[in-house]
Amino acid sequence: MNTPQLDNIERTEELTRFENWVNELAASNSSTLVFNDGQEHAAILFGTIFGTTKEKVCIYCDNMCSMVTATADYYNALEACKKRGVEVRILLDTMDKKVLDQPIFCLVNKQEDVKFVPDDKRGYIKKKLNGLDVHFTVADGKIYRMEYDIKNFKAIASFNDPEMSNTLTTVFDEVWNAA
Repeated sequence: MNTPQLDNIERTEELTRFENWVNELAASNSSTLVFNDGQEHAAILFGTIFGTTKEKVCIYCDNMCSMVTATADYYNALEACKKRGVEVRILLDTMDKKVLDQPIFCLVNKQEDVKFVPDDKRGYIKKKLNGLDVHFTVADGKIYRMEYDIKNFKAIASFNDPEMSNTLTTVFDEVWNAA
């Protein structure tokens, strides 16, 4: 498999501090809330989540935005995650199946690892999450990142919050099983 052309995040002093802090939280299994703001923070945080995940990661989003997924941090970490044998499930809310042409999807089995939200479940996740219009990633029953401002990549995350992770996993699985 050929690695596509990936964008590298220019590591400013602030981004390096953020990355080091996030890695420390992951390594210590901390329940501290992480707030991320912007696509660079998102890519770094996803890279740490994928690097930390041992068993399973579930991603719910509209279309796997290439502004984040085409970064080396995101792509390489997801590739390493898959190589470690981690189960990856992606649930897409878009109606456009052309998104599967993005390079990130060469890392997963499009037939088994990717599903589209069925028409009768549109809005279900928002309803089940008290009206929140979010995208989220949840892993290993305790790790999550929930993007509450999708346009600006603003999110909250934790490396050890089984309660929130369970809520997100339950909603994800309900829609996944219906797809």
